[in-house]
Amino acid sequence: GWVLEDAFRPAAAAGAARFGGSAAYSGATVVLGALFGDAVVTDSGTAHVFVVQPTGMFTEIPAECAFTDPASPTLSGEGPLIGGLDVTLTLSEGPPDGFGSLVIGFDRLDAPFAACTFIPEPTLILVGIPVGTAGDVVLTFPWTKALPGGFPVYFQYWFEDAAAPFGRYPSNG
Repeated sequence: GWVLEDAFRPAAAAGAARFGGSAAYSGATVVLGALFGDAVVTDSGTAHVFVVQPTGMFTEIPAECAFTDPASPTLSGEGPLIGGLDVTLTLSEGPPDGFGSLVIGFDRLDAPFAACTFIPEPTLILVGIPVGTAGDVVLTFPWTKALPGGFPVYFQYWFEDAAAPFGRYPSNG
């Protein structure tokens, strides 16, 4: 959420200057002016600086399986989920030199599938994402400005494997 980082009040300002009374933002920072929000000098205004706290924006959801995953792939995310700022999804311990499907959804489904838990309600499925020789995938991209802050989005990788029960196994969500 948004946290008040600081408030600036001019020590001496002319009332006609109308310090504040506007808004501006850049990335994770928003400055809101308070035209008459002064406590030091009458009509000097106040600027309030808010910064979104990026910690805790990604939460891991275990994909419960009725068997031991062949590779135990792990999906993690980093970034503030603010429009225009970069976020990174990292898959580790996936099938080396294999391929995965990244499932993305706006709702949580938690449905049984292939003896495991299918976490996202599928909105988009990206099929055939290559997994590196070390079993990793790193996707860095700017977060969309179309979604408001705090909007839930769920991610999960699925892999095909003839040795796995039902021929498939997931990452966490």
